[in-house]
Amino acid sequence: MKTLGQSVSTQERQLEAAVRSIDSWQGRRVGYEPVSGGISNTNWRVEVEGADTAYFFKVPGAGTEMFIDRHTAHEASVKAAQTGYGAPVFAFLESFGVEVFEFMEGWRASSNHD
Repeated sequence: MKTLGQSVSTQERQLEAAVRSIDSWQGRRVGYEPVSGGISNTNWRVEVEGADTAYFFKVPGAGTEMFIDRHTAHEASVKAAQTGYGAPVFAFLESFGVEVFEFMEGWRASSNHD
C-alpha cells in the first residue's frame, strides 16, 4: 500500500490531490491501493490512520464529464445508500468529481465483464 507522496502516475496524483482536500484527514497517515473493476473510473481503497473504516474512492476517468453528470451520479449514490442498496456515502469532492464511500469488504466494483 502506498502512502501520500508516493504517487508515480497521473491517476495516483489525482487521488492524492482529492485525499489531501479532506480537511479532517490532515496530519494523519493515509495509505492507498487500486481496486480492480470500474468502467469509466479508477477506483481506490484508502485507509486513514485512526478511522474505523477504509474508504472507496471513485475517481473519474479523463473525458468522462462529456457523458456522465457527476452531480446526478452522486445524487443517485446517496439515494441508493439511503435505501440500503448502495454503500454509505462519506463525501462528494465536487471540485474533483470524486465520490468517497465506506469500503464494502467482500464487494467489488462492476466492470465491462459484468
